[in-house]
Amino acid sequence: MVLTCKKAGRWTIKMYELSATAKYGEQGYEVGKDVRVMVEGLYGVGNTVISSYSGALFVAGGSGITFVLSAQVVRLGDDSSVRTIDIVWSILDAASLIDFGIFKASLTPMIPLFTSLIEQSTLARLRVSVFYTRASKGSFQGMYLLPGMTLAPGRPKTAKFLDDAVTSMQSAGGVTAVFVGVCGPPALARDVADVVGTFDIYRKRMAGGMELHEEVFGW
Repeated sequence: MVLTCKKAGRWTIKMYELSATAKYGEQGYEVGKDVRVMVEGLYGVGNTVISSYSGALFVAGGSGITFVLSAQVVRLGDDSSVRTIDIVWSILDAASLIDFGIFKASLTPMIPLFTSLIEQSTLARLRVSVFYTRASKGSFQGMYLLPGMTLAPGRPKTAKFLDDAVTSMQSAGGVTAVFVGVCGPPALARDVADVVGTFDIYRKRMAGGMELHEEVFGW
């Protein structure tokens, strides 16, 4: 299990200090330190087995991308029903693709990771769309994007992505519903929820249904 957390408060600072201790890290002599933890969830009554759906749309803001990367659907097995996967990620600056902001010392660079996911996705069509709201000098230098990955300024039009996701899933023969997952600040979650709630009911039925899963952070 890989735990990704933001060093923002007392608990996460202690977690960071524990992982940074040489003898507990992967480079130390003692690997696999036992730590007692308490796990809560899952919550709600929806189906969160993403591999049982025909299509999946993930919308993430900032560090919410960790929710997407933890979803096993991006590493499909032979028993998966998923035909199409769309990942939509909003960040402040395109440079975050390489450094991931304050996480640059602890996370694998995003471009190689996304590239690997696209190349390994042989059983389903995987697309990654990244949007940035702020550009800095040098943000695009040396940046190569694999086909299937796009980078654009502004904010994503969630309704269009959902419409495209449903169309692509149906074109690929999918009939067992669409999973929509969002992780980010409250405003992003509300936007995605509104789009799902107002989506054409007839198209929802033709797609086999639609399930929304939200994870919101507010710091």
